[in-house]
Amino acid sequence: MGETGSDRPPEPGPSRRVHTTALYGVFFGSGAAALGYEVVCTRMLALGIGHELPATLAVVTAFLGGIALGAWTLERLLIRSARPTRWYAVLESLIAVWALVSTTLIPRTSELALRWIGLAPSPWRHWTIAFCVPFVVLLPATAAMGATLPVMQRILAPRSRGGRCIGGIYAANTVGAVVGALVSVFYVIPSVGFTSTLTIFAIVNLMCAAAALRLDQTVEPSVVDEHNAQEEYLSRRRLLATIFLTGFLAIGFEVLIIRALSQTLENTIYSFATVLAVFLTGSAGGAALYQRFASAQWTKSLLSCLLVGAASSCLVGVFAVEASHAAYRATRNFLGDSPTAVASAELLVTASVLLLPTVFMGGRFSLLVEESRRSGSSTGRALAVNTIGGAIAPLLSLIHI
Repeated sequence: MGETGSDRPPEPGPSRRVHTTALYGVFFGSGAAALGYEVVCTRMLALGIGHELPATLAVVTAFLGGIALGAWTLERLLIRSARPTRWYAVLESLIAVWALVSTTLIPRTSELALRWIGLAPSPWRHWTIAFCVPFVVLLPATAAMGATLPVMQRILAPRSRGGRCIGGIYAANTVGAVVGALVSVFYVIPSVGFTSTLTIFAIVNLMCAAAALRLDQTVEPSVVDEHNAQEEYLSRRRLLATIFLTGFLAIGFEVLIIRALSQTLENTIYSFATVLAVFLTGSAGGAALYQRFASAQWTKSLLSCLLVGAASSCLVGVFAVEASHAAYRATRNFLGDSPTAVASAELLVTASVLLLPTVFMGGRFSLLVEESRRSGSSTGRALAVNTIGGAIAPLLSLIHI
């Protein structure tokens, strides 16, 4: 519907706007802690399961698998509460506690994994252990992470026009993830090491939990932005299939671009952080644009535009990869060889390949999740289906490594 008539709620007062902004800030902090946690745990687990790309992708897949499981199973238990903010605080506290447990658990688990893998394992044995060990060890934290987005949507939907808030939530969380990844890789880990970094991010989670409790209020029934009576919803089955495939293709594209750019960039942990930051920044930008400008009236036409835009820009990105080596050398020659110059050159080259496709991907994800909720599904189920698709993509890429 448009922005007139019954779908426009009363204008919020200053205190309500401040309260809503603070909740977005909480989810920003949650995203920073989550990506920082992922980066540190991947580095720590590499001591036992290997530094090779297959092992790293297996850890990322295990992380995504835990998030999908949490989004699917925990949402139904949590979002019906009239005080979902308290459940959100519980989830953040659980992540914090498990981050602290991980400081001891991961080193011991890595030693076990190293023994299980052995000196000359078959590829399948190596990859299976590299997936299963992180999946089990990280599951309490990753499952809680998966449930945070549906619960935050439950908190903020009644405060948003027509209940539309997924784009804003996703953008805030993803920008936080960019900050968490970059700060952990470039500053915190080199300065204080893995254990202290996990402790710092655990404190961030606890601060998010405390802020959520401070902002706790009774939540009204969710507001759903309805279409006109004569306009049909997109098929729920078609929506879920599209959500799955777009998650699979997005992460698959990211993995392939990382592999391609590894031949051009310095191929360090800083290069990986740069690629991840560009991917997440573009996704956050697309989600924010969707939140700011999209209308439910445009659903079908906008989805078509976003799908075509993502496909076209990915194709352009593939051609940009072909020119990336020459562009990187020219940028390095211009900027010099200082660490800042190297990071800037990697950032510019990566952005030329990834930024535009990920803007379309961020808007597309937000639209599909919102439409899934309006069609009678749930935010958690849509997130789980999208994340499962994303988790499968690295696994399939391992077959060809």
